[in-house]
Amino acid sequence: KGGSQIAWGCWNIKNPGKIISKASILTIQNGNTHLKGSSANTMVITNNGSLYFNKTSGDLSWTLDARDMLAIAVSDGGPTYSTNTSFWGGPVLLGDTRPRVNLNRGHWFTFKEAISGKGGLYAYSSANYPPGQLNLMSPNNSFEGGVGVLRSSLKLWKPGALPADGGALMMTNSAVLFVNDEPAYSLPDLQVHGTGLVSRGSGTWKAATKTGDGALVWDSNIGANTLDVQSGTVEFPYSRASIAGLIENERTCYSGYSAVKAAWDKVFTNIVTLAPVAYNNKYYHLWSDPKDEGTDRYMVAYVGYIWNNETTNVTWSFAGGANTHLNVRLDGQSVFYFTGVTEASCTMRGTVSGVTPGPHAIDIRGYNSGTTGSFIGGNNNAITNRKEQTMYWPDGSFAVGFDKYGRDSEHQSDYKKLIDPGD
Repeated sequence: KGGSQIAWGCWNIKNPGKIISKASILTIQNGNTHLKGSSANTMVITNNGSLYFNKTSGDLSWTLDARDMLAIAVSDGGPTYSTNTSFWGGPVLLGDTRPRVNLNRGHWFTFKEAISGKGGLYAYSSANYPPGQLNLMSPNNSFEGGVGVLRSSLKLWKPGALPADGGALMMTNSAVLFVNDEPAYSLPDLQVHGTGLVSRGSGTWKAATKTGDGALVWDSNIGANTLDVQSGTVEFPYSRASIAGLIENERTCYSGYSAVKAAWDKVFTNIVTLAPVAYNNKYYHLWSDPKDEGTDRYMVAYVGYIWNNETTNVTWSFAGGANTHLNVRLDGQSVFYFTGVTEASCTMRGTVSGVTPGPHAIDIRGYNSGTTGSFIGGNNNAITNRKEQTMYWPDGSFAVGFDKYGRDSEHQSDYKKLIDPGD
């Protein structure tokens, strides 16, 4: 009990044996410390004890019994900054909790062999230091409690490192990294709060959810059965055009117009779900080129409600223009959906009859390929500057107008800007 340390040396137990640390911090002092022998030997950290790695570890190949362990802490051993890349080289047993792995000052910690048990892991880096990284290497991990990551990176070296049937990966201002794009990963739910990064890899998340302010950058070909953007934004860098990754078993790296069009044809339907937001000139910015948002490829989406304030059913008309994709849905039903066959502006109109009194959900998604689109009536009535375009939704290269009289008109002046809610 109490603080203790293994300063250095080679511990070689040929027959099954144990080292037990109760309610204490056991320090692995430096890289000259080795625990030789097979995984039949066990290091037991119990009674909320902790393991502390003062320097990069040596060969630690025993089983780690962490069923009652509080934390693993990784340090650089003093005031000088040097990256600590410690690891545990044997199997790990987890209990019902998530032991914390402290990764301050940019340090790494690696679990090389299989991790099993009801619990999970929690990787943590302080806001006062550069973020660290937790590495999971075994394809045979079977732990059930998921992984939490705060201000850190989680690197998954092989499929199976994050069990598909385990708990969710829950990230806050963090990143998940994959070593290669192949082979494909089968993954659990992904929950991202604040900023985040998904980098490389292929395969499928069960579901992905984004909450909190900031952007989740999806620089990956990994898909998801659903992407639920509740707040903040999700951006798909054009360098990978990885919106295609949201399609199960679709791992093509899209580039060029025809391939991008194929990706948007799919994403404009049922792949992305969005929580309703009040209008106020705000909309979801789902994907962007690293260049200027206003002049290069990007997708925006708006989800909200418009109201029929009459006491009877009415007919509404909508018209829109974009370059080169535009989809408008009312109460889940398509009003119009346009995808250009060439990289040119598109125009479209649609009318809905039998609109009942009260609120109606509207979903608008547009893709800008880089130039200003037209509104209705072709180039003769094109909106060519932002001042005119802001009469409609929302601005830039998109325009969606609404006619509450349902006239299905070809005249731009018959359509007004959408106002949400309660128009």
